[in-house]
Amino acid sequence: FLTAFLLTYSEIRRPLPVTKFWRRRYLEIGVPFLAWTGIYWVATVIGSGDWTQAGSLLWNDLVFGYYQLYFVVVLLQLYLVFPFLLRALRATRHHLAVMSASLLFALALAADLHYAEYFGAVGGVTRSIMSVWPFSRDPITYQEQFIAGILVALHFDRVRLFVERRWRQVIGAAVVIGVVATVWYLGAVWTGTQTGHAADLYQPVAFLWFTAAVAALECGTWAWYRRQVRRRRAGIAARWPAVCSAENLAGLTGGIFFCHVVFLNVIRNALGGTGIAPHLGWAGLIAVTFVMTMLCAGGCTALLLRTPLGWVFTGPVRAEQRARLGMDSAETHTADTQDEVTPGAGPH
Repeated sequence: FLTAFLLTYSEIRRPLPVTKFWRRRYLEIGVPFLAWTGIYWVATVIGSGDWTQAGSLLWNDLVFGYYQLYFVVVLLQLYLVFPFLLRALRATRHHLAVMSASLLFALALAADLHYAEYFGAVGGVTRSIMSVWPFSRDPITYQEQFIAGILVALHFDRVRLFVERRWRQVIGAAVVIGVVATVWYLGAVWTGTQTGHAADLYQPVAFLWFTAAVAALECGTWAWYRRQVRRRRAGIAARWPAVCSAENLAGLTGGIFFCHVVFLNVIRNALGGTGIAPHLGWAGLIAVTFVMTMLCAGGCTALLLRTPLGWVFTGPVRAEQRARLGMDSAETHTADTQDEVTPGAGPH
C-alpha cells in the first residue's frame, strides 16, 4: 500500500518517462537487494560450513529473495507494471468498481490458496503454479493493497477529509476485525487445524485483516501527526528529541528492513547461548528480542546513512526523495499547519 501510494504521489508531482522511472527505481532498490543478498548468502554458507550448495543457494536467494528480502522481488515486479497500471487507472472514472473488483478477486484468490482442495481443477492449477513460483513472490497476491495505494493517492484530498471525520471509527472497525480474525484462528486450531495452516497469511480472513490494519495504521499516524503539528503551533516543545522526528524515523525504515534479520539471528543465538531465555518466559523473550533487534537495526542504519555508501545498504534516501519532489521543510510545514484542507487544495 505504501509503495503504491508514494509511487503515485511522486508521479503526480514529478512524472517521469517510463524508462527513466524503471532505471531510477531498479537502481535504488536493486543495488541494496544485491548487497544484502550477498551478505546473507555469505553468512548462511559460513554458518552451515557447507560450500557444496553455495551456488544453488545464491541462485535461490537472487530469484526468490532471502527470508524478508522476498518482498524486494515483489517490488521489482510491481515496478515493471506500475506505469501502465497508473495510466489505466487515471484513464477511468470507475474507481469504486475497480477497487471492489480488486478486493473480491483478492478474497477469491485467498480462498483458492487456502482451501485449494475445495476448488477442484482450479485448486490443482494453483498448486502447480505454487510449485514453480510461490504466490508469496507473485505481485498478483498483493494487487489489492497495491491498487488501493494508487487510488488513495489519486483521491488524497477526499480521503483525508474522510479520515478527519471518521478516523476513530476506522480504527474501531479494525480492532473488531482483528478480534474476529483471532477468534477465527483459535476456532481453526481448536477444531484440529495445524497452527501453521490456521495462521496462513494467504486466506480470506487474513486479507480482510490486512486491509483493516493498513487503514487503522494510516488513520492513527494521521491523528498522531496532527497532534504534533498542533503542539508546534501552540509553541509546545516536542517531547522527543529532533533525532526522533517523523522524517528521521521514516528515513530509517529501508535500512531496518534490510539489516534487521542479521541482528535478530545474533540476538536469538546470544540469548539462547547464555541460558537467559528460559528465565525470561515466552512474553519476556519476545519483548527483549524485539526491542534489542529494533535498537540495533535502527542504530546500524543511522550510522550507515552517514556514510557515502549509505544508499547501497539502506535503499532510497528519503531526504533526497523529498528534495526531488520539492518538499523542503518550509513547504511541508506550511502545508501541514493549515487549519482546514479543502478538496483540491494543497500540492496534491
